[in-house]
Amino acid sequence: MANKVMSWSSENIVQLNPDKCKELRTSFSNQPRAFYPVVVDGKELYVFDTVERLGVTLTNQLTWNPHIEKVIKKASKRLYFLVQLKRAKLPIEALVLFYMTCIRYVIDYAIPAFYCSLPQYLKSELVRLEKRALSIITPGQDYQTATKILNVKPLQDYHEHLCEKLFKAAISDPTHKIGKLLPTRNEANYDLRNKRTFNVLRARTNRLKNTFILAKCNSLQNYNFPNTS
Repeated sequence: MANKVMSWSSENIVQLNPDKCKELRTSFSNQPRAFYPVVVDGKELYVFDTVERLGVTLTNQLTWNPHIEKVIKKASKRLYFLVQLKRAKLPIEALVLFYMTCIRYVIDYAIPAFYCSLPQYLKSELVRLEKRALSIITPGQDYQTATKILNVKPLQDYHEHLCEKLFKAAISDPTHKIGKLLPTRNEANYDLRNKRTFNVLRARTNRLKNTFILAKCNSLQNYNFPNTS
């Protein structure tokens, strides 16, 4: 793969800078594996345990703890401004607008890419952050009541909605970016109670099972998608 990238770069007159290139090695083998070094312009690339791309932190074990920690740290800093706006006696509508555009936006960023893979304790950390924000806007109210008063969709429900919306968009649009990654449709004509919509591979690990595409395929197996032919 590295050789293909370098060949493509040469053919398209793109100069790779080895000082700005990073190598991330991912292996779940119980035994240590030897990897050939990736060399660009005679310089071996440095191997990183974590890298950040487009604002998302990736690890060599495909865990999301470092990314969620950064999200919580960044959003928590903005709670201070929410407190100051509350003390300035801004109307509730303005406080909700600030929360949705400056805090919730940070939490929601790129969420479909990793939400299905998040363990429950990391999802709970994000919900706890939202509870802190809503308790500032509506002190004394419990979380569910606050979401109804402020007309804010609960965080986990909204994240599930975003994932489902992206998946349905990929199914409905043949030209969608991730359309080629989707499994084939199940064309069997048997009238079964639980008819499978997709020919999904059997996942042997939870890590694979909880990836975005497999997770949504399994959760929406009986959904009647529009005909795209």
